[in-house]
Amino acid sequence: MKIAVLTHNPKGNWGDVREQIEKGSYEKWGKSLNLILGQTVLIYISSNIRQIQYIMEVSKVYEDNIDLKLIKKLSSIQMSLLSFNKLKENGLKNGTVNYILDNNKQLFNYVKTILDNEIINKNINIKNIILYGAPGVGKTHNYQRIISMIENRIADKNIFDTITNNKNSEKVELDEDTFKTIKDDKRVEFITFHQSYSYEDFIEGFRPQENGNIELEDGIFKRLALNAINQVKERLFGPNRIYIDDKRRK
Repeated sequence: MKIAVLTHNPKGNWGDVREQIEKGSYEKWGKSLNLILGQTVLIYISSNIRQIQYIMEVSKVYEDNIDLKLIKKLSSIQMSLLSFNKLKENGLKNGTVNYILDNNKQLFNYVKTILDNEIINKNINIKNIILYGAPGVGKTHNYQRIISMIENRIADKNIFDTITNNKNSEKVELDEDTFKTIKDDKRVEFITFHQSYSYEDFIEGFRPQENGNIELEDGIFKRLALNAINQVKERLFGPNRIYIDDKRRK
């Protein structure tokens, strides 16, 4: 399925239609391309904004226009990576307005890399990242940026480039809403290893209880692992199932 890019000028004759788009759809968009039902469309906002902000899909096709339904509003990180300057660096040609993205292989591959984490730079496949430096250089801020970029399906190469170019004036800012959601879901924890931090704190260990008993309790890493397993099971099999709590040993 080909991917098209449509341009919207919020200062043009239509006015700013982003509020309507974010309600879920837009009817009677002028058809400047030969689009078909179900086709993916990226909406580029021009004027002083100049970035791709929405993924939409063609829901109806008329003789002179089309109806679009909203698939996703991109995160602030994705928008910044799909700004005019970034697109131009990756193959956008001058004077291009509405076009079929597939016709520009370099630009197509770049945009797909931002929007689909399955397309990655084979030479950079991040497994672990170590952030180091003196206090105050941004390690905590960057770890939060990494987590929000992973959640927003930013490709490994772009995560690597963003973090290593920490002082770049065009660096991607932290997507605070995404990080807060992940933290509230208890999918991420922040810990400090110090001399008294033990295996029992990290994995599991026997702990005294208020009732006087000694019971096996999960450590922070094990709780995260069990939570991840249960989330995968819920996605695969739905809610109201029996999930792992690992309380069978006492």
